[in-house]
Amino acid sequence: MARRPRGASSRPGTQVADARDADRPRAQDPTSNAELQIYAATERLLEAESLYELSVGAIIKEAGISRATFYFYFGSKFAVASGLLNRATDEMFATVQPFVNRRQGEPPGVALRASLEAATALWMKHRLILRAAHEHWHAVPDLGALWLGVFDAFTERLAEQFEREAREGLIPSATNTQTMAATLLWATEGCLYVAGLGVDDDLPDEITIVDALSALWIGTLYGRGARATDA
Repeated sequence: MARRPRGASSRPGTQVADARDADRPRAQDPTSNAELQIYAATERLLEAESLYELSVGAIIKEAGISRATFYFYFGSKFAVASGLLNRATDEMFATVQPFVNRRQGEPPGVALRASLEAATALWMKHRLILRAAHEHWHAVPDLGALWLGVFDAFTERLAEQFEREAREGLIPSATNTQTMAATLLWATEGCLYVAGLGVDDDLPDEITIVDALSALWIGTLYGRGARATDA
């Protein structure tokens, strides 16, 4: 599964839009009642079953539309999932703003903690579609391209911030910022996924792990013993 070529636009959301599901017959139409019904029906159904188990027929029945109407907008259930993920993209990028746009004199650890809290709240809000993306991106090419596009954009945005902080002497200059950003992002995504399932007593829910995630990020970036209030 190819990732976005280096040198392509790193503007948040651009590569995500470029990765729009190929089997979607029409561009997204936020004014379409039928499209909104399909999205809402799919989200309701994902509360009870996985995207793998979900059928187009079930979505059609839940949405109260005809099969022809469904295929007028989407080529498959995975196209619907890609659309739902795309709708959450702007919110996903907004979560990093407290960190990358921190105020003059504000400790970076404080801004980082605020971004992690916002990211956790966002994961909980969109848990069902983000869980579906986690479980299926590697097997569904179009969904995978979209998912990797989101991570590429996050990685580049954070790596730029890490580089600025390295120049300020806050982060060791020898650090590979691109690799560090990607590693922290994928580790965080995996922890939020498991915590959202509620299957591990040590990770009972997303809110519970915010402290640990903060310690992971702040310790990795600023060194052992650093805290959100003084990093």
